[in-house]
Amino acid sequence: IGTTEPTVGLDVHHDAEISAGFGRADDGTNYISVRTGNTQNQLAGIAFMQGTTTQTGVSSHYELAGIAGKVVNSTGHSTAEGELGFYVNSGDSIAQKMVLDKDGKVGIGTTNPSSYDSSQDDLVIAGTGNRGISIISATDGNSTLAFGDGTGSAGYQGMVAYLNDGNAMTFRTSATEKMRITSAGK
Repeated sequence: IGTTEPTVGLDVHHDAEISAGFGRADDGTNYISVRTGNTQNQLAGIAFMQGTTTQTGVSSHYELAGIAGKVVNSTGHSTAEGELGFYVNSGDSIAQKMVLDKDGKVGIGTTNPSSYDSSQDDLVIAGTGNRGISIISATDGNSTLAFGDGTGSAGYQGMVAYLNDGNAMTFRTSATEKMRITSAGK
C-alpha cells in the first residue's frame, strides 16, 4: 500500500517511508512491524481506539490505550536502543503509566526506573500519595516474597511469607524459618 515495490508480504508506506510491514524474516520468523525514524524519542506503536469512524490522527478523545516502542538513542540502525512504553487514557489524557527500559528495568508510575538506586531499580513503583504491592493467593495458599542468589534452594535463602490457611506471617533466613507471628500476634 503506497508503494509499487513492496519488500515484504504487506508493505504500508506513507510519504515514501515504510510505516508498517507484515512479513517473514530471513530466519523464517513471522512479524508485524510498526516503524518510525531513527531520531531519539520518536515512537512507533499500536493505539487502541474507540469510535465508529476511522480517525486521521491519534487524540486523547479517541485513544483508550497504547503500546509504543521509543528510540532511546539517535545513532541510526547500527546500535539501536529502545524501550517499551504502556499508555492509558485516564480522563481524556493519554499518559505513559509503565515502561520497560533498554536495561530491562520496569517502572510503574515512573518513566525512568534507572534513575533510582542501582541496587534496587529492577522494579520501581513511584508516584504521589500511597503506593503498594499486593500478593494474593488462595485461602489455603501462601503469599511469599523470596530473596536469594541462585536457583533451587539458593533462590529462597531469605523469605517473608503469609500463610493464609494458618493466618501466620513467617520470616526465613538461610532457607529456614527463624520467626513466626501467629494470628494471635505471638
